[in-house]
Amino acid sequence: MEHSSFIGLFQNVSLLLAVALLFEVAVVRFKKNNTFLTQVVTGIALGAIGVVVMLTPWKLMPGVVFDTRSVLVGITGLFFGPLSTAIAVVMTSALRLGQGGLGAWTGVGVIAASGIIGTVWRCYRGRQLHQMTWRELYLFGLVVHIVMLALMLTLPWDVAMKVLSHIALPVIVIYPIGTALLGSLLVNYLQRERTGRQLIESMERYRLLVDTANEGIWAMDRKHATTYVNAAMATMLGYSPDEIIGKKVENFFFPEDMDLHRQRMDQRHAGKDEVYERRFRRKDGTELWTMVSAKSLKDAQNEFDGSFAMFADITLRITAEKALANSEFMLRTIINSIPDMVWLKDVNGIYLQCNKKFELFFGTDESAIIGKDDYAFFNKELANFFRDNDRKAIEAGGPRINEEWLTFAEDGYSGLFETVKSPMYDAHGRLIGVLGIARDITARKMAEEALRESEERFKALHNASFGGIAIHDKGVILECNLGLSEMFGYARDELIGMDGLLLVAERSRDVVMSHILAGYEKPYEEYGRRKNGEEFPMRLEARNLPYKGKMVRAVEFRDITDSVKAAQALLAAKEAAESATRAKSEFLANMSHEVRTPLNGVLGMLQLLQTTEQTDEQKEYILGAIKSTKRLTRLLADILDISKIEAGKLQVIEAAFSTACLQESILEIFRPTAREKSLAFEFHVDAQMPAMLIGDETRVRQILFNLVGNALKFTESGSVQVDAMVLPAKDSGAVRVLFAVSDTGIGISDEQLKDIFEPFVQGERSYTRCYQGAGLGLAIVRKLVRILGGEMVIDNTTGSGTTVYVSLPFKLPVPHQDPAALQPRQADEPAGTPLRVLLVEDEELSLFAGKRMLQKMGYSVTTAQDGREALALLHEQDFDLVLMDIQMPVMDGVEATKAIRGSSDLGEKSHIPIIAMTAYAMTGDKERFLAAGMDGYISKPVERDELKVVVERAIDKTP
Repeated sequence: MEHSSFIGLFQNVSLLLAVALLFEVAVVRFKKNNTFLTQVVTGIALGAIGVVVMLTPWKLMPGVVFDTRSVLVGITGLFFGPLSTAIAVVMTSALRLGQGGLGAWTGVGVIAASGIIGTVWRCYRGRQLHQMTWRELYLFGLVVHIVMLALMLTLPWDVAMKVLSHIALPVIVIYPIGTALLGSLLVNYLQRERTGRQLIESMERYRLLVDTANEGIWAMDRKHATTYVNAAMATMLGYSPDEIIGKKVENFFFPEDMDLHRQRMDQRHAGKDEVYERRFRRKDGTELWTMVSAKSLKDAQNEFDGSFAMFADITLRITAEKALANSEFMLRTIINSIPDMVWLKDVNGIYLQCNKKFELFFGTDESAIIGKDDYAFFNKELANFFRDNDRKAIEAGGPRINEEWLTFAEDGYSGLFETVKSPMYDAHGRLIGVLGIARDITARKMAEEALRESEERFKALHNASFGGIAIHDKGVILECNLGLSEMFGYARDELIGMDGLLLVAERSRDVVMSHILAGYEKPYEEYGRRKNGEEFPMRLEARNLPYKGKMVRAVEFRDITDSVKAAQALLAAKEAAESATRAKSEFLANMSHEVRTPLNGVLGMLQLLQTTEQTDEQKEYILGAIKSTKRLTRLLADILDISKIEAGKLQVIEAAFSTACLQESILEIFRPTAREKSLAFEFHVDAQMPAMLIGDETRVRQILFNLVGNALKFTESGSVQVDAMVLPAKDSGAVRVLFAVSDTGIGISDEQLKDIFEPFVQGERSYTRCYQGAGLGLAIVRKLVRILGGEMVIDNTTGSGTTVYVSLPFKLPVPHQDPAALQPRQADEPAGTPLRVLLVEDEELSLFAGKRMLQKMGYSVTTAQDGREALALLHEQDFDLVLMDIQMPVMDGVEATKAIRGSSDLGEKSHIPIIAMTAYAMTGDKERFLAAGMDGYISKPVERDELKVVVERAIDKTP
């Protein structure tokens, strides 16, 4: 075949494909409007295609041409119907005749034959063209083209033979296949059109079914957006379908249900279909409960492509179930909260229900009780007893009460129970069983018995009471005991019904009545009045209490005549003791003053003698006299101290002091004594000891002075040692110090240890004793240690020595405080102009000794013998310091000090330092003098060195 023939063949194939497209448009698209006009238009279109096909043939010889018109016309007759086929046949035949040539009529015959065969075959198949198979289409094409080859014989024989020899094989092989291919394409169109039509019809039926269904139907895509919802579902939610379409299903849930929804969707994505209950939120915010039947939708790749679900409204059922559950829960809660046993049996004695208390009785839970009868838990005799009571309750038609002793299986408890059994009926009045309630009345019975016994005991105690007891209502006595009768002298019958205020003295009635009205219940004392008119002190105590169904008042009367007399006697004794104590204190004060005053003169003269030239013998005499004077002074101080301690008047004055100064003062005072006796004397302080402590330094010194003094006194050889060690304390702001005073002396026997701490008792009691002393030292030490909150222990070995341990508590200064600021400043030695001192003293010897002593210290001294004279001298002269005695004629030292401090005429002189130099050394004396305006204090007898320190300290404080 020539190249142009191939082009024509290609064009013919393309045009045949156009037939397929025309078929889809004309047949499938216009199926609903398949009118005569549509068929005419389709026929013309097919004819036009045929004309075009015939205009692009391939020529076998002049006048003989070939194309695919047989395929086109045959398929047209088969699929497009008679009218369209006839039009196409006419148009193509006209063209062929117009083309002329040897094979013109043969061509017309092929066109007509192809159209007729197609139309006949169509009529044979009827409306089942969509069921035509490839084999049938091939057979159809084979028939058409066999007829076509047969029609070639209408040509001249030689032409026919030549034509057949050229086209027979291609026509038989290719054209039927082409016909079958084109026919298959059109059959496929028909099948798709039929399937689509069936699908649409099915969808319409299903849509009608879905839209009219009572159940809700909901479809969503893979992103959970709503693609379809029926009217029933929308109505359930209170929306229109358009308001739901496109929205995610999550928009219609309660927030608290989202976790459960996510779990459901995870299962849906996994392809799991489910039936479950689901809660929605309606448009008005109320709950919609549904039963959901959900199914997953998959795409071509078997991936989740959405889901489809049907919903049944079960809100009423859920609401009813909740109401029923709540009702059952409330009923169950009420039943279980009842402390009594509660159970329900049916008419056959089978247990239907019971509460927790009943479970304890059976010793098992309700599930093991329900469905069983009494015979499953009790012996036959007891079970028959219970069943008989059930029967009697049913026969009675109402509650039946009886008492039973029951034993709990849970814990073995046995008690008396009051059982009430009542028949139970349903809403229609039908008997359903017996309700039982058992109440433990053991405690009530016991209480009733106890009350009876208590009343008997009360009556016995009521009458046996040592006091009087009355029960009254608004003052009227309802009940009383024999004690009240005996106390007031009335017969018991006289008291019952009497106004209780008649038992009260007239002067006390207002108070008693106010207490009755106020319901006062504390004890108080007033006066009573006996039948004979005698008044006596009594103690009253009342309580409000229930009595025979109403609140009354019970009153106890106590005759306190004896206790009042005893209290008066005790008060008199106390006043006498206080008077004796005051007399003792006054005596001690006077004794102290009167003894210290002459001692001051004696010690002063002796100290002045020490400043003169003396022989060795004279020095020895003077030193002995001074020692005796100091010993007498210490004895006097010890007597005053023991008196203060016993009277509880010793005051603890806390202040900061230096441990180094304490150590130095002990060493300084006792080293001379130790040297005289050739004893080693040391004072060791722990390296951990704080530099400053807060406590009563004076009392600490007094304790150590006594202990070290005793140790030196009773040690003839060896050593005396003092150790101060830090002990741990609970409070971070405090510390405890252990002082240990050790000696190698004679020790203390066990017999002596019994009395060594008693005042005025010594270890030696014979006329040949070797050691001096009044026996007050250790007594004072022990009492001081106790007052300071410390402890004291003696470790003693007779003949080898003694160690006394004293533990005392101290406070610590605040960390930021400068220790140097807590130490007293040392005064400089007087230099330049002599210090001008005004000495005010009425006793001549003390005045002389004091003046000479001050002058020998380098001071300029002016004297006065009373306060008024001192005041006059201050107006006339200038002084740096005043040493003021207290007890003086005309004007005493306290008055003089107040006059100086309050004088505006003196100007700056009114602020002059004033030191009390007095024989008053009792507790509170020093404080009283300082409060009067004095700046310092020194007690008589005055020691020269102490006087110097006090004077210089006062001057050092002067601005």
